[in-house]
Amino acid sequence: MIQSARTKRRPARNQRLEGVLIGGLIGAVIFILQFGTDVLKFTEDAWLLHSQDLEGITDLTQHYLGWCFYRQSAWHFPIGLFDGLSPEPMSVVYTDSIPLFAVIFKILSPLLPKTFQYFGLFQILSYILMGVFGALIGMKVLGEKTTNSAAAIPFILTPVLLKRAFYHTALSAHFLILAAICIFLYKEDLNLHDEKKKRKLDTVKKCWIALISLSFLINAYYVPMVFGIMVISYAREILWLRYKKRSAAFEWKELGLVSLFSTLLCVIFGVLLGMFSGHVTQFAENIEDVSFNLNQFFNPSDPYLIHGANDPNLYYFNESHDTSSIFQELSLYTPWQHEGYAYLGFGIILLLLVAASIMLINVFRIEKRNLRTYRQKSTLITVCVGGIIFLLFSLGPRATLGTFELYHIKWPEAIYNLLSIFRTAGRLIWPVYYGIITFLLAVIGETLKNRGSMTLKTARLRQGLLLAIILSLSALQLIDLYPMIKRKHEIYDTVAEVEAADPYINKLDRNEEIKALGEEKKEIIFVYPTYAIKFRPYWSTVFEGFAYEHGLKMNAAYSSRDTTALSDAYANENMNNKDVIYVFIYQDLMNRYKDMPVEVIPYEGVYIGYLK
Repeated sequence: MIQSARTKRRPARNQRLEGVLIGGLIGAVIFILQFGTDVLKFTEDAWLLHSQDLEGITDLTQHYLGWCFYRQSAWHFPIGLFDGLSPEPMSVVYTDSIPLFAVIFKILSPLLPKTFQYFGLFQILSYILMGVFGALIGMKVLGEKTTNSAAAIPFILTPVLLKRAFYHTALSAHFLILAAICIFLYKEDLNLHDEKKKRKLDTVKKCWIALISLSFLINAYYVPMVFGIMVISYAREILWLRYKKRSAAFEWKELGLVSLFSTLLCVIFGVLLGMFSGHVTQFAENIEDVSFNLNQFFNPSDPYLIHGANDPNLYYFNESHDTSSIFQELSLYTPWQHEGYAYLGFGIILLLLVAASIMLINVFRIEKRNLRTYRQKSTLITVCVGGIIFLLFSLGPRATLGTFELYHIKWPEAIYNLLSIFRTAGRLIWPVYYGIITFLLAVIGETLKNRGSMTLKTARLRQGLLLAIILSLSALQLIDLYPMIKRKHEIYDTVAEVEAADPYINKLDRNEEIKALGEEKKEIIFVYPTYAIKFRPYWSTVFEGFAYEHGLKMNAAYSSRDTTALSDAYANENMNNKDVIYVFIYQDLMNRYKDMPVEVIPYEGVYIGYLK
């Protein structure tokens, strides 16, 4: 009996392995066609230092320089702390430098070249894993045939992933969400038994704990997403057992154990990475603004936040950013809702209409109440309830549809502070986003399901039809997203030309007087109020690069959490230090310190001072 079962399972496992390989290859090919290969060169970092010139954003430069300072800093305990960007050690978590990779490559640092970047490596791995898990999802909901691994393409060709690629590299790890969906779908397959020791393997529990821990080490925003999918998975089993009138005590116990162990591991990792060290504000504000808008599944509008170098408004939003070649941009309640960007793309929207029509037809069909339909019901109920909860959290305290406010609920301060740890509420729509794609593929798969009475010819026609559907919707997606894809390609496929065009590692070195100061002084101080850095992150990265090149330390830098209280105090204590380069971000600050005996060098809208 056992040998027979193994024999039957082997072809399916082989097809899954082939599908995984094909999915990973699809991810790698799409990445290379999109971004080229120059970004994969470990010793090429000019494109990272010039992200303002490439894409009009400073985030990527900030993330890379965070790694640079972390790498050159002496080891601390906790191991995630580093010197140079704050009066006291700062955690690499708050520079969004992908903590897992930062720690690994810092350990390997003595073996690495002087210039080393891992952001290209991480990004291609993200695309490969999107292909791997996308293929697994496709083979589960469409049927375990190798050709169904092509379902990886719709998961990779999503504008949500494309938006995040390199703009915020750690947040492009959407494969973590797909991996969680895979655990949900493959629960029965993962609940294996060790035939020799005659015992059950706790594979599912280990997978959830490992995935939540990995999410934390890449970017903590993924923890509530993966955790939420895990809760939905266990809720489905609990409801299913209730339908069968069986005890769900084991599922409740396992859910509690997984929650406890994963939370404990995240706390331990947080301590090791220094998240709770120093005078860093854990909470944020204005989660109402960075929320999901209810029109964003069908709205290609993606206003980019541009950090102007000399712009008097400090920053602005690019409202004319092309994303779709088919749909017109719709209005948002606030441009900050670009963080809730969730445009599905024309291919997925068309699939949505087809699936909706199929479901409407099936409403009029009467099925017997058997265990299979109860299984489907428990899945549908828990997935819908979980999706609604994710949706509500992504909306934040204020729900909006276009420019209209539907409601604004004042959350209790304790709840608001707790949820503000994950400030950008709009990103919590991503599990719903990928859940929608999975569900639509499942509807098509169920509609074209292999029946026992099917002939070999009919089964082959079905597989051919499924492949045609996947490739067709992928082609439509590609056509729709062509403006966005073309823009990204033009930016990143030519990064090798950046260094040739500008040989300076940092623009301040073009000025001989400022360059001499870098060789003479010991640190850079942004004068009080250092909160100004939050509004001029471009200049923060400029001075970070200058400090890194000349071995200087800084009292403040743009990061994902506020450190201004400590930075301001340090600035006020060191206003008469001859070893310091003073930076006045605004001209108004010069007037505030006009009695200070400082020599000033105006430079492109900022003022650099020093004491003789």
